[in-house]
Amino acid sequence: MGNNGYIIKAEALKKVYHLYAEEIVALKGINAAVKKGEFVSVMGPSGAGKTTFLNLVGCLDKHTEGRLEVLGSDLNSLNENQQRNMRLHHLGFVFQEFFLVKELTALENVQLPIIFADDYKNLGWAKHLLERVGLTKRMNHFPKELSGGEMQRVAVARALANKPDILLADEPTGNLDTKNAQGIYDLFRQLGKEESITIVAATHNVKLGYQADRVIHLREGSIEKDEVIVKF
Repeated sequence: MGNNGYIIKAEALKKVYHLYAEEIVALKGINAAVKKGEFVSVMGPSGAGKTTFLNLVGCLDKHTEGRLEVLGSDLNSLNENQQRNMRLHHLGFVFQEFFLVKELTALENVQLPIIFADDYKNLGWAKHLLERVGLTKRMNHFPKELSGGEMQRVAVARALANKPDILLADEPTGNLDTKNAQGIYDLFRQLGKEESITIVAATHNVKLGYQADRVIHLREGSIEKDEVIVKF
């Protein structure tokens, strides 16, 4: 599973971007660890490093220094094909933008990751997921026929289509109203527990962020505070 039961473990994790002659340090050697089944919010102002951290964990970018283990693998030691397999079989992604394929129905959008993984025998799982997110009657609708909240629920179902170990969500409620935003976080908590999925979600929304098990506060590329949320 990873180091000492951790499914994600970052040690002195640093990420530097080079923009022409300018050096931008997005993460300044952070240490963080997430256990299997935890729901962790990553909070902080714009430019704090939230998206960078998610991109590194999600094998969408490589870190500059330090070590990052996901599911026991040192990500910088993986080649491109191994990183692709990590994304395809172990990671799910939800973004602020829905990124649905407009020419495909809700059901077909959720089936895409299953098809990419050549796992055709499990195409029925996509239907089950849409039922779980409350879209039983909207499966054959196209994105333009769905509300914002419905489209994001399709995106959540699609992120779960490959039965990931880790769900990464980057400002997943940024384009939603309060009711639909709460609905997405309710889904995260419910599905995370029932499917034993580890969830790491970046958000600006303090109310939603504190509904997780832990909150990691980032500021200017450093961890300002890492707190466990006690629920009564």
